[in-house]
Amino acid sequence: MGVLTLAVWTFILLMSFINIQLPPTPPLVVINEPPSGAENSPSPYVNTFTVLLLITVGGVIFITILIYVPKIAAYISIIIFWLITFLSLTLYGLLVSYRIGLEIGTEIVITSLFIAILLTWLIRKGRGILPLISASITSAAGGVLIGSMLPPVTALILLISISLFDLLMVKKGYLSIFGKEELKDKIMLIKGMIVNYDQLTLGLGDLVFYSILISNMYFQYGFLLALLSNIGITIGFALTLILLKRSGIAPGLTIPLFLGLCLALIGRIFT
Repeated sequence: MGVLTLAVWTFILLMSFINIQLPPTPPLVVINEPPSGAENSPSPYVNTFTVLLLITVGGVIFITILIYVPKIAAYISIIIFWLITFLSLTLYGLLVSYRIGLEIGTEIVITSLFIAILLTWLIRKGRGILPLISASITSAAGGVLIGSMLPPVTALILLISISLFDLLMVKKGYLSIFGKEELKDKIMLIKGMIVNYDQLTLGLGDLVFYSILISNMYFQYGFLLALLSNIGITIGFALTLILLKRSGIAPGLTIPLFLGLCLALIGRIFT
């Protein structure tokens, strides 16, 4: 969590320096959230349903490919990882160049291309902490962008829903395959979707949603609530590790997001 936290706050500070509000776009936000009374509007619920539907359909398709054609799944995972890294870093670079008034678009694209290739190679072939650093940079880059774009009520409902969704999928849904010993060799092939560190396997989706929560709290409510959510996620992650040792598989989002949201809510009440 320390590596991810450092990466998240680095990209938060970078977005703060850029100081440009990115518009919420589909599929994250298919209906714009009204500035007031959003909880009584259908928009956050439709937005959340759309994201969950895409995650479910995409997840089922990917797991099916993993089971029957694992090598194809391995290529897909790496391509997706590289694409997210490249697009995120390119966007950051272009926004920074716009902010400081330099026209260096070609140079930024080329630099982002090589950094994305390096980070993809590290998560695929690196050893020790290097794959974790690579995964943290990519997850934080994408997560902070998403967190800065999501309107507050949509973000809240999405984060609550995804924490429950993760619990359901790990216990009864397609994510339960990660607890099956006979599929372990196939699962180890999709290193663009997971990262291994010290006998621990983490899903990149978990790291992305941790980043979304912290960054959304920062851009919507300020430093204190973002810090509290970060502390909650860290405590929740530690509790998840304890649960993981007991059961062999545990949802990576449920406890961390729940505690992160709870601490942020407490901070919101008393500030």
